[in-house]
Amino acid sequence: MLNFDYTLKLLDLQHVFINKFEEFDSSINIFVTSNKNIPFCSCGCRCHIHDYRVHKIKAGKIRNKDIFIFLKKRRFVCPVHKKIFTESFPFVSKRHRIHSNICTQVIDRLRDCVSMTDVAKQFNISTSTVMRYFDLVSYPSIKEASKVMAIDEFKGNTGGFKNNTIITNPATREILDILKTRDLEYLKTCFSQVKQRDKVMFFIQDMWEPFKRAIKSRFKNAKIVADKYHYTRQVTWAMENVRKREQQRLSKEERLFFKRSKYILNKSKEKLSYEEEMYLKNMFSHSYELEQAYILKEAFIDFLRENRYEKSKRELEIWIGMARESGLKEFKSAITAITNWKEEILNSKLIKETNGFTEGCNNKIKVLKRCGYGFRNFERFRKRILHIFNKKRPNLATSC
Repeated sequence: MLNFDYTLKLLDLQHVFINKFEEFDSSINIFVTSNKNIPFCSCGCRCHIHDYRVHKIKAGKIRNKDIFIFLKKRRFVCPVHKKIFTESFPFVSKRHRIHSNICTQVIDRLRDCVSMTDVAKQFNISTSTVMRYFDLVSYPSIKEASKVMAIDEFKGNTGGFKNNTIITNPATREILDILKTRDLEYLKTCFSQVKQRDKVMFFIQDMWEPFKRAIKSRFKNAKIVADKYHYTRQVTWAMENVRKREQQRLSKEERLFFKRSKYILNKSKEKLSYEEEMYLKNMFSHSYELEQAYILKEAFIDFLRENRYEKSKRELEIWIGMARESGLKEFKSAITAITNWKEEILNSKLIKETNGFTEGCNNKIKVLKRCGYGFRNFERFRKRILHIFNKKRPNLATSC
């Protein structure tokens, strides 16, 4: 009897009698009737039973078997007003044929990177029902600014735009909002709606000029911070281009010394083994310019390790001078980028946060897009991203 009571609580069937139970290979059927007393009408008259209606209600799955509740509902009629109404039950909403608990379970399941079609198959409901449930979820736009914020774009292909924008708080590791485009005027409009913009001290971004313009126009007190990965790769790309040029210049026999050299060149000098050091010396004996590119890369790594602002400023100026004196054409674009973003690069020495969390979010968004075979509705795509990364229970527009 104790197990039977728990079964009633599990499916929220405390207000019904279970008359029959059938189990098949793929489904479980539970036949129930009401155990409530006959109600009174608002006029005070006791109602009469008008007729019965059997409703088939989907109640999820147990042991990979679909659960169906065959509810025999009573319809009552008032002897005075002749008004007919149907009795209600807590486990199913009016005019619904799906158990109320499924709505909450579906919304919780959508926190994972799975498609809505897979969720529909899991709960034996239609994909449109899953979409309708998820449309009840509400995530407002970013309202209040935080001390440290980060911004980046990702390829969304929704809302009629190729690139969407993500705004995060790297200190608390949470997504603040998803914007449908990275256009300058649109960003200015969205940033204007953010409250307490003056308390933003740092804004981390990649080296995309419209981001910098939008931030400077709306967040007056914020120092723009260039993300370490984006300005460091300017140097590694330049060294890699030198390696490719030098490798193409050499003969077939000499080119063997450059085989699988990319990993060793990118490796920090302190982490090289004795064999790898000898390998590099052999390479540099065939290419003086590659040796110069490697020295520039190592000098920039030393700049990255320095955390003091003033010393970093001097080291960056020295590096720019070394790169110009080297005469390597592959480093021209790196010199230009680092010179134009020198202030923002030095600001990265003032805080410990980076765009690492934001880039990780972008990677998970790519997984979500692949699982769902893309998204067309931007608002649903935005809410899905926020829902996956949100740790709190979301707001529902109406009851399920």
